[in-house]
Amino acid sequence: MPAPAWILNLCVLVYAFLLWWPVRHEHRLPALWALLAAGGAVGAIQRALLGILFPESAGSWPPFAAAWVGAPVAAWRGGVEELSKAVVVLAIRARAGRWFEDALHGVVAGSLVGLGYALAGVGLAAFRDAMLPDDPGRLVHLLGGCLAQGVYPALLGAALGWTPADRGKRARVLRALGGVLGAAAGHALYLGLAQAFRPGQEPSGMAVAGLLALEWGGAAVLVVVWVWGARRQRALLASYLWGEVALGTLTDDEFHAVIRDGSRLGGPLRSALVQLALAKRRLVRGEGREEEVQAWRDRVAALRRRR
Repeated sequence: MPAPAWILNLCVLVYAFLLWWPVRHEHRLPALWALLAAGGAVGAIQRALLGILFPESAGSWPPFAAAWVGAPVAAWRGGVEELSKAVVVLAIRARAGRWFEDALHGVVAGSLVGLGYALAGVGLAAFRDAMLPDDPGRLVHLLGGCLAQGVYPALLGAALGWTPADRGKRARVLRALGGVLGAAAGHALYLGLAQAFRPGQEPSGMAVAGLLALEWGGAAVLVVVWVWGARRQRALLASYLWGEVALGTLTDDEFHAVIRDGSRLGGPLRSALVQLALAKRRLVRGEGREEEVQAWRDRVAALRRRR
C-alpha cells in the first residue's frame, strides 16, 4: 500500500479510537472493530459494484476519494454511499440495539460504520490503482473526506438513538428517514463542492468555506462526543447509583469517587458500575429485567472483594 494510504488510514484509526473512548465502559474494544469491519465490508462491496457499473472516470473508487484524483463524480453518488451505510446502521440497530440506547451511542455507532467505510475505500483503491494524490493539500482534503464519512451516518445514528417521550413507530420511522436524507444531502453537497477544486478550476470563497466545514465536521463531532459523553455518564451514574449506596452495593465514598472520575476505582469496577446504571435505566424504561440488574450488582460485589 502506498505511503499516503498508510498515513490516511492510520489517522482514521486513531480518530476512531478517540471517538470510541468516551463509551469504552459501555462497549468494549471488540465492538469498535466490529463496527469498523461492518462499514468496511459495505465499502468493499460497493466499490466492487461501482467498478462494474462505472468503470470510466475512476468509477471503481469510492466517490469521496475519486473527487480528489481529478475525476468527475456526480453528486448523486454521495446519496448512494449513504444509503449503503444506512443499511448497515439499521442492521446494527436491529441486531445490537444497545448501541442505540441514546443519541450519544447512536452518534458513535454511526460514525464508526462510516469510518470503516472510509478505511476500506482508501485501502482497496490504493491496492488496485495507487492513485492517491501526492500533493499535500489534496491529501489533507482527502483525510477530511475520510473523517466526513463518519459524520453523515452519525446523523442517522443520533436519530435512531434519540428517545423522546413519543416512541411511536411512526415517529421512529420519520426520525430514521430524516437521518438518512440528511446524510445523503450532506454527502451530495460535499461531492458537489469538491468538483470546484478539480485541476484548472478556481473555487469560490463560499465553496472553500463549505467544503472545509463538511470535511472537518468530524473534529466537531469528536469534541461533542467527549464533552457530551462525560456529562451524560456523570448524570447517568448520579441518577441510578445513589440508591445502591443504601443497598450496600457500594459505599458513599465509592459513589462520589465514581461520579468525579472513577480513576481510583479501577477500570473493571467502573465499567461494572456503568453497566449497572444502564441496566437500571433499561428497567425503568420497561426495556430490561430485574435479573440483569441483580447480575451486575453481583459483578460489582465480586470486583469490590478483589480490591
